[in-house]
Amino acid sequence: MVLLSVALNFFQTFRSQRAVEQLRTGVAPTATVLRDGNWVELPRRELVPGDIIRLAAGDLVPADARLIETNSLHVQQAALTGESMPVEKIAQDIAAAPQNAALAADASNMVFLGTSVVSGTATALISITGRATAFGDIAVRLATRPPETEFERGIRRFGLLIMRTVFFLVLFAFVISLFHRQSPLDSLLFAVALAVGLTPEFLPMITTVTLAQGASHMAKQKVIVKNLAAIQNFGSMDILCSDKTGTLTSGQMTIPTDNVDESYIFKPRRWDIGLIRDFMIYIGPISSIFDFLTFFIMLGVFHAPPELFHTGWFVESLATQTLVLFIIRTAGNPLRSRPSVPLTITTILVVCIGLLLPFTPLAGPLGFTPLPGLYFLFLAVMTVTYLLLVEVVKRQLMRRLIK
Repeated sequence: MVLLSVALNFFQTFRSQRAVEQLRTGVAPTATVLRDGNWVELPRRELVPGDIIRLAAGDLVPADARLIETNSLHVQQAALTGESMPVEKIAQDIAAAPQNAALAADASNMVFLGTSVVSGTATALISITGRATAFGDIAVRLATRPPETEFERGIRRFGLLIMRTVFFLVLFAFVISLFHRQSPLDSLLFAVALAVGLTPEFLPMITTVTLAQGASHMAKQKVIVKNLAAIQNFGSMDILCSDKTGTLTSGQMTIPTDNVDESYIFKPRRWDIGLIRDFMIYIGPISSIFDFLTFFIMLGVFHAPPELFHTGWFVESLATQTLVLFIIRTAGNPLRSRPSVPLTITTILVVCIGLLLPFTPLAGPLGFTPLPGLYFLFLAVMTVTYLLLVEVVKRQLMRRLIK
């Protein structure tokens, strides 16, 4: 699955890059330049400092240049300054311009690469080309890798946490298996199967769906999200700085179909990897303890053969690990923080399907068998006890989150 995903991503990226290169070749920008006493059209990459160019309405400025002659020249400089309105440019003596006229985008006697002529005509002397231009400097800085965002840092740290946990458990299982004189090959296969089972393969998909759902909610509030990761970053900000052309909008952080507690959005929140680690350390063993209790009851009380043991463990695990969503989805009291209707319906529906599955024609192919009536009393007691214990531990862990 991972190799297929990487291969598809590489193939699509390669095709896109080839299409972009072909498009760039077909629409290579040109400029009207004075060469050997004649005005000729040349590709922008052939221009050099000292060339004289001619500009007219609709032209893209091919380089940073000082104006020699102008006639009602107005230039759009939004790419450099953020100003949405065109600015007037006039030819004047360089001594009358600011000292940093070669670099200042607001110099009235200069035009710059990345801007366009809205109206009027002009001739100009090229002073700087390529990456040395004001726009080239911006492009170079944009091409550099930006600082790691809060979202990327959280994903990286969570990935390392999962990797260390899986590595430790797999190594532990492999050593224990060898200690019990199991075949090295069987021990290795068991350890690999355990690693595959513990690896959250759907984490990227779940993350993308969650962020996409948040983007959809913000779009309804007339907020366009161009980068999905920005949603989580926005929620972790203490101070948001915006230039004079920026606008501030409000939106609600969400997960698919469900909402977080109101108390959780009173202040910015950051990824708390320590809290996730504590959940794994304390909540994980609780699940294991109840699994062992299930094994004991199925073997000691029901004297379950393999099919009944398999069925009972499946139903108990499905019920507890699904219904626990109602407990861990909120930092507060689950009876007061109500889940969304779609989440409630789908969760209960999954549990009901699990309960009915052993009594359907699909039971045989799946290796299931009908469960005795006494089992459902055991299931109810186990499920309620498990949820109450998780709630107690969760409240202890959540105290520092709510502070």
